[in-house]
Amino acid sequence: MTETEKFIREDILDKGKISFARFVEIALYHPEFGYYSKINPIGINSHYITSPYIHPAFGSAISKHIFLMWKFMKTPNKFQIVELGCSTGILAETICSYAKNISKDFSNAIDYFGIDRSINKKYNFQSIKSNLLPLKNISGCIISNELIDSLPFHRFKIINHEIKEIYVTIENGTFTTILDKPSSKKIEQKLNTLKFKLPNNFEGEICLEIEKLFSSINKTLTQGFIITIDYGEEREYLYENKPHGTMQTYFKHTTGASPFNRIGEQDITANIDFSSLIEAGILNKIRPVTLCSQKEFLEIFGIKKWTEKIQSSKSLKQIEKQINLMNIKKLVQYPGLGNFKILIQEKNTGLNKSNKILPEIDSQKEIFSNLPIPVNNISNYENKYSQFGNFIID
Repeated sequence: MTETEKFIREDILDKGKISFARFVEIALYHPEFGYYSKINPIGINSHYITSPYIHPAFGSAISKHIFLMWKFMKTPNKFQIVELGCSTGILAETICSYAKNISKDFSNAIDYFGIDRSINKKYNFQSIKSNLLPLKNISGCIISNELIDSLPFHRFKIINHEIKEIYVTIENGTFTTILDKPSSKKIEQKLNTLKFKLPNNFEGEICLEIEKLFSSINKTLTQGFIITIDYGEEREYLYENKPHGTMQTYFKHTTGASPFNRIGEQDITANIDFSSLIEAGILNKIRPVTLCSQKEFLEIFGIKKWTEKIQSSKSLKQIEKQINLMNIKKLVQYPGLGNFKILIQEKNTGLNKSNKILPEIDSQKEIFSNLPIPVNNISNYENKYSQFGNFIID
């Protein structure tokens, strides 16, 4: 029995039952024994891998996107980027490194902050260990990649057309679930916005932490943009196509279904309801600009052109080409990372046309001409690639 499990058992013995959100909060974020407090779960040799680790084309494309935001905001001398859930800082490193190739003025303007509950820094950037947003008067961009799916979430089930919340309790010494009335009116309020009735025995998830996060973002961001990257869908599509819910676990790159195994040693996650992010933004005077797939986003910012240049490169060896092309393919693959969603929102920027920061494919040739190709660093001896990439002119 893990220390995290012992803590949860004590909490249930004290209260009788706890919400699934409370279970996830302890399992993942207990300050001493929680999953994210004990290890860095992200990386090739850890529990799961995210886009910034797979290929630097991901962070380089985002750097180009943020450059257009900086340009739209009239090229200020100071442009702050706040990354929520920064982990090792690999995305920060790629964005800032590629920015040097795009524009010296842009690169010099960037003031980058990384915030995380547990910092596992491998790169040189300003970092703040916090589960809150302790900054004020930010002008620039707030970004997160696969953060929202790690927030605690409630689970519910439809029984005789009534909404019941799924709680965690202990029976005969074993973790189990029971149904009871929802612990928050907000659960029913969100489900009542659906344009269709959920069928009996439907199971799903709702994350109420999103409203708190956007309230905090509103207090932090004076003017600028929010980029949110994660897996999920808008509410109607999510609930229509996932009648048994989307909750799953991750342990050493293997997915599972039981949150009651390896408590504190595996990730617990669920698909994101992007409608909640849009609604929470609007409540806080943060306007949606666009919602697109990761594949669409990367194509806008030149991933096809980078692929062509890698294929025709004279400076890359064949094995280097193969590994780079394989990893770029992972970023845009359907199903997979390619159908992750990227939500762009803005506050007080005056943006009225999304093409100012999300132009048509191949319409940026003059702005981004002669930029280097982002490539994986590869060991010739082991034919393995490091987690941070490189940039080449070919």
